[in-house]
Amino acid sequence: MMSGEWDYRHYSFDQAWNTKLSQRMASMRNGSGDQWFILFDRAGVFVKAFWHEYPHEDATKIYAGLSPKLLPQLKEPAFSMQHVTFGGWQ
Repeated sequence: MMSGEWDYRHYSFDQAWNTKLSQRMASMRNGSGDQWFILFDRAGVFVKAFWHEYPHEDATKIYAGLSPKLLPQLKEPAFSMQHVTFGGWQ
């Protein structure tokens, strides 16, 4: 079912996440604490995920070498970077 309310969606896609930077964002939240975010940017793709059953990882280690153009994503409040299980970029 489609839900107009973001809080009640399992999967979401925002084609206008940041129109100034031409960014799009896909996400999943299952209601049990698991979530992932995929940001599509001209500079590349940024992925952040958290599965509550697995240990937290150090985001600075996961994203070591991240393209400078994608670095702002590490401070994006919506991505809850204090809760990371795995991530990556392209």
